[in-house]
Amino acid sequence: MDIDLIMRITAMLDEEKTYKIIKRQLADVQKKLQGQVRFDISMNEKKLKSESENVKKNISDLFRDQNIAVKLDLQKKDLQSNIDKFLKNNTRMTKELNSQFVALKKTIDKVDDTSDLSELEGKLSALKKEAIDTGQMGGQISDLFKSAAQMLSSLDIKGKIINQVKESIEELKGLDTILTEIGKTGNLTKAQLKQLGDSAFETASTYGKKASDYLTEIQKMASSGFTGKQGQAMAEQALLAQTAGNMTAEVANNYILAMNAAYKFNGEAKKLNEVIDGQNSISTRNNISLSNMAAAMTEIGSAASGYHISIEELSAMIGTIGSITHMEGSEIGSSVNSILNNLQNTGSADITDTLNAANVSMTELVNGSEKLRDPISILKELSAVYNQLGENDSLKGDILSSIGGNTQSEELDALLRNMETFDSMLTDYAQGSGSAMETAMMSANSWEGSLNQLSNTWTDTVNNIANSDTIISGINALNSLLEIVNKLTEALGPAGSIVLAGGLFAGFNNVGRVKKFTLIQICRQ
Repeated sequence: MDIDLIMRITAMLDEEKTYKIIKRQLADVQKKLQGQVRFDISMNEKKLKSESENVKKNISDLFRDQNIAVKLDLQKKDLQSNIDKFLKNNTRMTKELNSQFVALKKTIDKVDDTSDLSELEGKLSALKKEAIDTGQMGGQISDLFKSAAQMLSSLDIKGKIINQVKESIEELKGLDTILTEIGKTGNLTKAQLKQLGDSAFETASTYGKKASDYLTEIQKMASSGFTGKQGQAMAEQALLAQTAGNMTAEVANNYILAMNAAYKFNGEAKKLNEVIDGQNSISTRNNISLSNMAAAMTEIGSAASGYHISIEELSAMIGTIGSITHMEGSEIGSSVNSILNNLQNTGSADITDTLNAANVSMTELVNGSEKLRDPISILKELSAVYNQLGENDSLKGDILSSIGGNTQSEELDALLRNMETFDSMLTDYAQGSGSAMETAMMSANSWEGSLNQLSNTWTDTVNNIANSDTIISGINALNSLLEIVNKLTEALGPAGSIVLAGGLFAGFNNVGRVKKFTLIQICRQ
């Protein structure tokens, strides 16, 4: 056999033997190592758990100590703040007592225990009691004035007074212009104009309106031929309508004049007031505004008296149609006009034939003569027939088209279907005495009304300071008043300005003309 081959075979056998030996030895080592590792791991788990508990306890103790420290620090700061506030508000105390508070505040800074802090709290209470018992509470007078002056300065009292006087002077100039026109139209004397100007503030305030609103209404009434006391009374009714019905001055003025012309009230305020009360009562109890009723009355105008219908019935008719259709006042008035006119139109064969078909007559015999029936009687009879007809009955359509026309059929339908509402509104009208004033008072006490009242009071006060013989001849004095107020506020400063606003304007008018004139002259120097 080849020697090289024998050597290779021997080497391979030795290698396999060596491999088996090494493998066996490694297995023994592995067994020993496994037992040791399991033991070490078991020992480490117990140790880790113990260490974890210790760490947890240490963290808990740390947080507890930290919370106590933070809480103590907050209590100290709160107590020191209490001392600072007390010293600021009580500057009258002696230096000795003040120093005790200051020393206590410094001691608090050094405290590191809650029990010590409680003891210092007791000392603070004792010091406060001493300040109270010895009368050392409160501030110095000089401090109070300083604080008040700073506050007043920030409010710019002077500027506000001057602006208010400016506005009042402009208001008085406007009143002067209106009074001049009233004087020309109504031939009033200067004394009468002065009396009218003076009373305008109080009268207007009653309704939450400005004096200029009242005088403007008087001017309009004068232009319509109602002057003197009569014109003033009618103007007051216009203000009442404005406030109670929340309507514009133009609507109210037209309302009063149209109502007066339609029923020939001859400017009697009492009769006008009765209508406003009645219609306001209908308005407040039903779904229609007094403003819309006023606009409807204006639209109907003087034609109403020619229809042989009372003001109560006309009011209920307007109210019924308006509450059902929710139309604007002018539209309601136009519709009522058309319906009433058609019910008087004997020349229309279409209308008379329709009424005859419904067995309702437009006329009646009175003492042997044929006369027109009043339209409300016709409407009530027609309503009874109309409501018995079926929805598809041709007569129902004929009634609406012939009497209502192409544009008023909806309004006529609303009226014919709701005659019970009409009757109810007649009762509302009858129970309306004083209702307009009650409604007006609620509006007058509103935010806007109260501001107007305040404006009247201020402007009247400025007018009183001027104290000219009449507003008309006093405009120059009013213009110079602004300069007077400016000099006074500059001389007195912010604190004096508030005295000027609260005292001078409130009591100036009571010092008499001579003294007042003298003071004005001094202020002008």
